[in-house]
Amino acid sequence: MPEMLKTNPTALLACIFSKFLQEKNVEKAHKNFCKTVGEDVIEYVDFEYWFYGFYHGNVDYDHDRSADPEQLSLTDLPNEMLNEIFENLDIQDRINVRKVSRTFEKVVDRVKEEYADVSIYIHGNQEMGIYLCNWSACYKKGKCDCVVGHGRKGINRFNIEPSALSSMLTNSKSPIKEFLISIDRPEITPYLIESLCKDVSPIFYAKRVELDIEDDDYLIKILSLFKPGVLERFFLDGTQLDDDMFAKLAETDQFKQLKHFSYSELFPLSQIKQLSHLSMFEITMDYLSAEDVVIIRDVLLQFVNLKEGCINFSDMDLSGIRAVLRNDDDDSEKRSYLYPIPNSDRSLRFESYASVDGLSYDYLRVFEVFH
Repeated sequence: MPEMLKTNPTALLACIFSKFLQEKNVEKAHKNFCKTVGEDVIEYVDFEYWFYGFYHGNVDYDHDRSADPEQLSLTDLPNEMLNEIFENLDIQDRINVRKVSRTFEKVVDRVKEEYADVSIYIHGNQEMGIYLCNWSACYKKGKCDCVVGHGRKGINRFNIEPSALSSMLTNSKSPIKEFLISIDRPEITPYLIESLCKDVSPIFYAKRVELDIEDDDYLIKILSLFKPGVLERFFLDGTQLDDDMFAKLAETDQFKQLKHFSYSELFPLSQIKQLSHLSMFEITMDYLSAEDVVIIRDVLLQFVNLKEGCINFSDMDLSGIRAVLRNDDDDSEKRSYLYPIPNSDRSLRFESYASVDGLSYDYLRVFEVFH
């Protein structure tokens, strides 16, 4: 029967008309038709054409469709129009659409959207969680050392390879307000980088980045995933940098174009000049002597962009620090000291505070002051 219908248009249309009379839903009618006569007899778009023709009262079996205008499909729309359509889809629908064809994949990957936050966590169970605003995905290391998705599907869960997600976020140059990467299993870090970079060279347009990692071996590699100049604020936790590693960090374009840097581990005093381009910083040191404060004061007075800084200390010679900060003719025990910045109408105000409870850090704050 299928072969006869392929060579007998009248019989084919009669079958379609019969299905139309039995079922008014075109999708169900086509499904029943394929179940009865086979799936390769007629394309769905042709079945749909005749079905709706019968629906509107056109029962002309002899109609010559070759004279009709060429029918357009979604793929024939200009990319600008496809972009308008796809940008109104949620993240999972866009993921589904990009799997349809290479054309759709390219259009979806150019849909620009501002994301409030992206977070990646790798914790003790060796699972990787990616959180994109209110959506999430979960992955684990597979048999071939690859990262594969797993876990139950649920509301606001998306299903996509990490590298495909990287492509969606970076090809569109979508701005990301905050990007967090937290890893407490250093041995998994290479698989994270590989899974994000498979077949793509992602550059995330993140304004604020927080890295919480225990091993600095991949610090530069991870930081290189972010667009220099777009990245303004960088928060680094969990890994202790020596002088050599911090010098390497300071040489990256990402660090050179930062406005704000925060570092929770012990910061080497020898690297303080590397912060000269920043407008804000927060660092921690082990012990601060009066001589160290003089060095820091003289260095910070050369920072042309500095608006605010904070240096936390586990221990410091508070009375000695206040003695070197105050003017020679001032023997008061005040906490705030003003120093004019050379060749400008600005000053830096230094404020020293001791821990009240003995548990938190002592700290030295620096503020820009206009005259």
